[in-house]
Amino acid sequence: MSATTQISGVSTPELVRKDGRSLRAKAKREARREQIVVAAAKCFASQGYYQTTVSDLIDAAGISRGTFYLYFESKEALFHDLLDDFVKRLCDEITVVDPSNGNQARMEIYNNITRAVDLLFDNPELTVMLLNVGNGMGGQTDQTLETLNAYLYDMVEGALDNGAEWGLTRPCNTKIVAAAIVGSVKEVLYQQFVVTGTETVDRHEVAQALFDYGLRGLLPR
Repeated sequence: MSATTQISGVSTPELVRKDGRSLRAKAKREARREQIVVAAAKCFASQGYYQTTVSDLIDAAGISRGTFYLYFESKEALFHDLLDDFVKRLCDEITVVDPSNGNQARMEIYNNITRAVDLLFDNPELTVMLLNVGNGMGGQTDQTLETLNAYLYDMVEGALDNGAEWGLTRPCNTKIVAAAIVGSVKEVLYQQFVVTGTETVDRHEVAQALFDYGLRGLLPR
């Protein structure tokens, strides 16, 4: 086909130029949205959800109010998008463990913990935001938190049930122990990220400590 071949009344070069402009415009929109998201994560982490205003967000992102509303209909919508995306990424890091091979199963559990801890440490603002938010905000935010909690409890409880069946852990009240493990992990992370700060924390030490507490304390006696 020649460079000047007509397609639906438009020459090929013109189609190429339009496609190039479209791709550049899309990339620009995505970069601007990421600019807003990154600035928002820092604001929500440092100031909290309720103390952060739309004015804070647009100042931090270096954009106009009109530009903000081109991408997000409200502060709540932006906050939910941030939280929902981060929760999905966190859940994706945790895979189902096959308990049929004891040593391999322990390694899979440790790898789950390490991947999750790496994600948290690589995204400190989002982690602080997640740790600080609580139920009672209403709407999609509460639904996201409930989804995360249900996922974590089901994952840990299932691992305890399977572990006892295969002799990796001793039998226990899995609902109570699952709640204890999830609750203690949240508190450990809160102390490290919110109270202490991550500057002096070794992420590998955190992962190892969580593994030791969560699994080795339940090994068969």
